[in-house]
Amino acid sequence: MNATNPAYSVFSLTTNNSGETYSVTVSNGVNGATSSNAVLTVLPDGPPDVRSGLVSYWPLDAVSNTAGIYTTPDLYSADDFLLFNMDGSNVQPGQFGNSLGFDNLANTYATRTHGFPIYNTNGYSVAMWVKGDGSFQAEARVYSEGSTNSNVPLFTIGTGYPASPAGLAEIFIRNDAGGELVSKNSTRTVFDNNWHHLVWTDVGGQGKLYVDGVLDETDFSYTPSPLTLNVTALGAVVRAAPSAMIFADIDETAIWNRALSSTEIQIVKNSSLPAPLGAIRPTFVTQPAGTNVFTRANVDALSPGRGDVSIFLSVEQGQYSFV
Repeated sequence: MNATNPAYSVFSLTTNNSGETYSVTVSNGVNGATSSNAVLTVLPDGPPDVRSGLVSYWPLDAVSNTAGIYTTPDLYSADDFLLFNMDGSNVQPGQFGNSLGFDNLANTYATRTHGFPIYNTNGYSVAMWVKGDGSFQAEARVYSEGSTNSNVPLFTIGTGYPASPAGLAEIFIRNDAGGELVSKNSTRTVFDNNWHHLVWTDVGGQGKLYVDGVLDETDFSYTPSPLTLNVTALGAVVRAAPSAMIFADIDETAIWNRALSSTEIQIVKNSSLPAPLGAIRPTFVTQPAGTNVFTRANVDALSPGRGDVSIFLSVEQGQYSFV
């Protein structure tokens, strides 16, 4: 497979694949040539620790009601999801405990109450269980990061385009300039009305999608460019208004500020995530950056667009103050 393509790819390697050899044969109308053998060495994963770098974990097991405001908790950072057009009746059986049922006809979706989108972290992972039917839902989203200030930049995971009985998943990333960095469907089936586990990892454009613990065969690598995002959502894309809503159940959603190893992905797939050992110290996602301004200019920290100059920083797992 792929033996006659310019790039030869193999997937889901283990340490048992170490020692395999590869060579290349090229030919033209005159003659041919065969390269020397290249030896493949597969290094084992480091010690797994799924708590390490875990920014938010939403079990989606329960819904809380405080004066008519419905939320579902984040066990790690208190960045709970605020539920729209949802209540306790949306709690459904899940893979581990309960899940939340999203209904596009009822305009249901959820947005994170605090924190910042994970996409602009140097390396990150998004994991979840999903159960939906992709045969009638094109580009409906289970997870998204967008901007309430612009309809252009997007990072989304959802059903494939076009909708088809194959039930593929689509990764879609569009930058601030409107350029599509990634718009590709998975090779493996995800939305066939059965539960499937999804993990997306990305380190500097080396995007990988794991379906039920197996690395998907689609090449999702790309060249990153700026995305200015400020909202994380489940069950829809949220910008000036929600769109791309999905009819599906979602369970065990979590994000990390690093790429999970293949060993850790198996752990996350096979069991619910552990509760934090204790209070989690705050960490900086983006350090404050200096700038040059003219005399009597206004400098507005944390609120782009309200001053002549803005200094933007984001913080995970904590409140902030300026000194």
